[in-house]
Amino acid sequence: DVQLGSRAPLLCVKGEWPAGVSGLLASQLTDRYGLPAIVASPRDEGVYSASGRSVNGVNILSILEVCDGSAEGVFLRHGGHSAACGFTVPAHAIDIAFEHLEAAARDVVLTEELGSVLLVDARLKLSQIDLNSVESIESLAPYGEQFPEPIFMVPGVYLHQRRRMGGNDQHMRMMAKSGRAAISAIMFNCDPLLAGYPEDRPVDVAVSIERNEWQGQIWPQLRIRDWRPFDETRSG
Repeated sequence: DVQLGSRAPLLCVKGEWPAGVSGLLASQLTDRYGLPAIVASPRDEGVYSASGRSVNGVNILSILEVCDGSAEGVFLRHGGHSAACGFTVPAHAIDIAFEHLEAAARDVVLTEELGSVLLVDARLKLSQIDLNSVESIESLAPYGEQFPEPIFMVPGVYLHQRRRMGGNDQHMRMMAKSGRAAISAIMFNCDPLLAGYPEDRPVDVAVSIERNEWQGQIWPQLRIRDWRPFDETRSG
């Protein structure tokens, strides 16, 4: 457990996947576990290439620089900024690099400040979301590091008609309902707690709003990023 100090406040993962996937996997790990993450995979000529992503309040480049100073000769190249980093190491040294990174993270990261925090841009009612909303949001693109995709909080919705998707049933499609409003919703890598949460109890959902097109039909869709049980006494 990270908070108890039995595990380092940094996720280090290695495996074989195509170039360019490591950064995406690192981002998914940070979103899911609220921890900085580094993902590495082998490349040509006996070298591992790694990408790291961080969470609010943790400078992942500082972890890498502290580690590079204490592990002379392990890191071939490294760089990045506070939210993302990358490096290469000889294949035989990847486990040693991970050990140094975890040790450096224990020194740099304040575990009491860790936690997956999702910032929302606005609060909406389900009835306010339609194709006009989708078009307005799409007009803001493209998104990036300095201008992330907007996220909205929709309180007190019921999630009905849940249907698992994906090769391992890891995703879930459902219908979000509130009053007379009903909008298709999907959650990739669905939280098991949400999957088993009673359908007759409302929840607050943090969502991205996007369009779904099929056979010439277009309708708005919610991509659920996070959720919590609805509490009518809560103001925000």
